[in-house]
Amino acid sequence: LPSKAGSVGDVRSDEVFAGAGRWATLEPREAGDLIHKALEHSGWIQVDWPRIERLVRRLWPKPVVDGTDFTTVMAHVRRAVAALAARYPNPRLRRHEVAFETGIKGVIDLLVQDEAGAWHIVDFKTGGVQAHLEVYRTQLSLYGEALLSLGVNVASMSLLETETGEFFANPFTQPD
Repeated sequence: LPSKAGSVGDVRSDEVFAGAGRWATLEPREAGDLIHKALEHSGWIQVDWPRIERLVRRLWPKPVVDGTDFTTVMAHVRRAVAALAARYPNPRLRRHEVAFETGIKGVIDLLVQDEAGAWHIVDFKTGGVQAHLEVYRTQLSLYGEALLSLGVNVASMSLLETETGEFFANPFTQPD
């Protein structure tokens, strides 16, 4: 992807990070980080699940791996992988954790290039999407505008709630 420098603001979703009270020992941010890393290494189509489980255990942020939280993290990853594989069965390219600066600064969880060459923005959320949908849609819109300013052909933007495997599409129209 092309890159340009120049940061004015910072797009961050952690101010409304969902999931408080859902984890036995993990902080919501820790759980989200584990889920993101596991998704980054999953490969979607032929997933080596024992390897992903070893990765999650190795990255566990606490001294002891809590069995309940581990099971929940892996359930999030499995649902998200199934949803991604169903929506994007033959991606040309995938880019995880794409940082950019174009008047705003942010990190896009996932960019998927389809067979036609168009890019799709996917932002992972562990849960609570409905409660913060407008904030998240604003975040996606800023991502889309930033990529368009870099000359990237953005075809769609969506949120993927890892807890349910549900996609939430963000309306997006490219300017003329």
